[in-house]
Parts: sequence; structure tokens; C-alpha cells
Amino acid sequence: MHRDLVRHVETHDIHPVIDRRIDFLDAPAAYPAQTSGGLFGKVVIELG
Repeated sequence: MHRDLVRHVETHDIHPVIDRRIDFLDAPAAYPAQTSGGLFGKVVIELG
């Protein structure tokens, strides 16, 4: 089933919705961002 899912995601070029990008040095800010209201997509911590 996992292989089928991966094939489907790759075939249809599906990507997650990213709501916010937070620099690694500000990583603690990701926690309140994740729990705040109005979040639509993923909170991403960027490395580098």
C-alpha cells in the first residue's frame, strides 16, 4: 500500500501545503505557530 501511495504522489506531483517557514535558530517559535489558530498547512523548520 505504501508503494502505491508513493507512486500516486509522484505521478500526480502532490506536495504538502506549507503555511510557515521558520529558520532553525528560531525553532522554538515553531511550537506556538503549530498550536495557533488559523494554521492551514505545515510548519517547516529550515536547516541552513
